[in-house]
Amino acid sequence: MLLNEDEWLPSDGKELENNAIQAIKSENNVLLTASAGSGKTEILAQKAVYLLQTGKCPSPKKILAICFKKDAAKNLEERVSERCSSEQSCRFKSITFDSFSKSLVDQFRMGIPEDYRPSENYDITFLNSDCFNEFCTLTDLQGINFTHASFSRSVSESFFPFPCNQQPIPDYLKKFWNYMYRDKLRTQLTFGMINRLAIYILMENEKIKKAIQNTYSHIFL
Repeated sequence: MLLNEDEWLPSDGKELENNAIQAIKSENNVLLTASAGSGKTEILAQKAVYLLQTGKCPSPKKILAICFKKDAAKNLEERVSERCSSEQSCRFKSITFDSFSKSLVDQFRMGIPEDYRPSENYDITFLNSDCFNEFCTLTDLQGINFTHASFSRSVSESFFPFPCNQQPIPDYLKKFWNYMYRDKLRTQLTFGMINRLAIYILMENEKIKKAIQNTYSHIFL
């Protein structure tokens, strides 16, 4: 049974300040800022419980929570699961940014242009110093002013090397993508590249974007 909005109370007898209650019950976008350990995760869990128990997230719609770390995603999911029925809690999905991006690439891989479509059984790799040095040597980029860590960030923050882009990307990044795609039967991808591919899928495929929007009534970041 669903609760009326006025009947709902914070789970586990938690006493929350007025601002927290307003954030939980607000139907607008909310930015929650507070120091570490101040209870942001708890408020997110309470908001998810509120949305599910009052029908503000109507079945079969779901809530998607995207976190940076696995522990945070698991913690949030467990709090919601302990406070809602199984029918309600199964509609709350808490995962990391990387997991969400990978799920999009795996499910909609064929929507990526053929030149940059990863192989079905691609390998996930990390751009460590050995990989970075090998790339620089094979592509004659020994003089670029990067450490492997800063180069990895550059890959994660860059635009795509796809023809549809309106903004050009540096030549060394194009060479890096080509280097990672050198084995067409076993593509090598970093999580930064997977994130770029996922963003491309959402930007260039309106039907896929609408399908995700129709699946989730609320998104927590």
